[in-house]
Amino acid sequence: MTEDIHRYQSSSISWWSWRPGIKPHTALLLGASITCIAFLFATIGLISLVLAILDSVSPPVHIAGMVLSHSINGITGQANLFISLHTTDFPPHVSAITDKSTLQTMHDGDHIFLDYTSHLHILTALESSNQRFLLQNGGMFSIYLGVFALLLLGFLLLPYPILLTRWAWRDLYGRNADDRKRKLTGKVIALRAAKQTRAGRPGLTPRPTHTWYGVALSPSPPHVATPVQQKIITFAISREMYEALHEGEMVCVTYSPHVQYVYAMEPSRE
Repeated sequence: MTEDIHRYQSSSISWWSWRPGIKPHTALLLGASITCIAFLFATIGLISLVLAILDSVSPPVHIAGMVLSHSINGITGQANLFISLHTTDFPPHVSAITDKSTLQTMHDGDHIFLDYTSHLHILTALESSNQRFLLQNGGMFSIYLGVFALLLLGFLLLPYPILLTRWAWRDLYGRNADDRKRKLTGKVIALRAAKQTRAGRPGLTPRPTHTWYGVALSPSPPHVATPVQQKIITFAISREMYEALHEGEMVCVTYSPHVQYVYAMEPSRE
């Protein structure tokens, strides 16, 4: 959300943009970093999904242990068991959350068995006196829930950073000069200075904690080259550029065509 410092007659202009208006080098670094993080989440999610499927058709691993102590939550009534494991392949101590009824069978000092999934090694149940007690936070449902959360997070984060990285790469290393920098002559039809409250530029890569400045241009007919340029174009600009502009004047803008970073903006001589 933004709070306008100045209001203009052209309030119907949409300032939202998928183009962040930041430097291509910054956009490349930002896009590549988020892409790597999203890809990591998605990869971990996919691997965990495969292991969870294998766990669902594999018998659990039984580990012997001993109840060392317990504590009971007076509000929820849940019991937290502190257990020592008799193995070197797992952590020496674990804690398991059960209900009060389980404590009627398990007491401090009792020797019990713990059921772990064979691949993800997630504790799912406790066994004592030939009785098996499923853990409230265990089971395949909880495992799949965590796996799908990872997958969803990874796949939701992936699309835009990949697009941002591609835009930045083309602005920096495009095939020709026109693919890296373009010039546009147009009339200033609106200026905007917006004080940030939560998001800076209306878009997906906001600038944090400062005023965002923007300009809306109506391209001159002689310079219209594509259908995209036949409509009003908005740019994020610096404070110096903003203070030097006036509505109604003709300007020439040098900008990167994909992330739409403004390199220069000067009065048009035409």
